[in-house]
Amino acid sequence: MARIQTEERARTGIASLKVGYNKVFGYFIEISNANRHLVPADYQRRQTLTGGERYVTPALKEYEERILTAAERIETRERELFERLRAAVGKEIARIQCAARIVASWTHWRRSRTVAAREGYTRPTLTDDFELAIVAGRHPVVERMMPRDKFIPNDVQPPGERSTVILTGREHGGEEHDPSPSGTDRRARPGGKLRARGRRDDRRVRPRIHTCGRE
Repeated sequence: MARIQTEERARTGIASLKVGYNKVFGYFIEISNANRHLVPADYQRRQTLTGGERYVTPALKEYEERILTAAERIETRERELFERLRAAVGKEIARIQCAARIVASWTHWRRSRTVAAREGYTRPTLTDDFELAIVAGRHPVVERMMPRDKFIPNDVQPPGERSTVILTGREHGGEEHDPSPSGTDRRARPGGKLRARGRRDDRRVRPRIHTCGRE
């Protein structure tokens, strides 16, 4: 608008010429009554005011058309680019999913290593004996919700050759828990470090661990 106003002032010699816009009449050129005799022939009257007239020119109409349809054209162009991108991605979906799995796996193990080093986790010892022994097992959430010196680590070592152990505790009714054997087992089997001072486990047997939960 500033460029058009400068150009029209230079063309007409009217220093007070203004280019404006409103929602009713759109873009216009406003000229006072005192300068009506300087109005060019290609100016088309659009609105009469008390102290002047508002006009429009073919060039201003073209400018208005470009501005008012810009949003629609931008949306159309964005849709075209999106559809083109989606088609290109769809052709490479197998490679993208493979790369995503690799990155996810790398991120998981890197994060696990960082947490293990920070929290003092240890790697379990797998044996050929029918044995499960956890030394100073900890709960990863509970111990962070209370002062470290207030949390008491727990040992778990079922006696003898027992294959079934019922592990209970105070106020466990109806609540979901992740007991030390369950939590450490999920990390020990794939090779992760554990939130315990140590764990010995039979490499041949995968224990079944059942926890209570809300109905």
